[in-house]
Amino acid sequence: MVTGPINPDVSGQTPQIPTSSYVSGSASVGTTATLITTVPTGFVGGVVVNNGGADTVYLGGSAVTDSTGLPVAAGASVTIPASPGVYPASVYGISGTAGQTVTYLFGAPQP
Repeated sequence: MVTGPINPDVSGQTPQIPTSSYVSGSASVGTTATLITTVPTGFVGGVVVNNGGADTVYLGGSAVTDSTGLPVAAGASVTIPASPGVYPASVYGISGTAGQTVTYLFGAPQP
C-alpha cells in the first residue's frame, strides 16, 4: 500500500517518442459496415477512434450493425483494445447517415 505521493525524479530527461510510433487517419462511415482501420502486426495497446460526424457511429467487427455495435456519439471518442493475435485488429463502423468522418490513432510498436 502506498501511503505517500509518488514523485519520480525525471528532471533533465526528455521523453524520446519516435515520430513513426503513431499512425493516424480517417474514414468516411455510412450506412454499410465500413473498414475504419486495421492495426498491423507489431502494434499494441489500443485504437483511439473519434467520431467527427454529426450522427452516432457504431463500432465493431465486419458485420457491425447499429444494434450490435458500440455507439460513439457525435464528437465523442473511445479507445478500443487491439493487439493482433489477441483481440480483433480491424475496426469497422456504421451509421444511420452517410458521410460521417471518423478519425483514428494508434501506436507504440513493440521494440
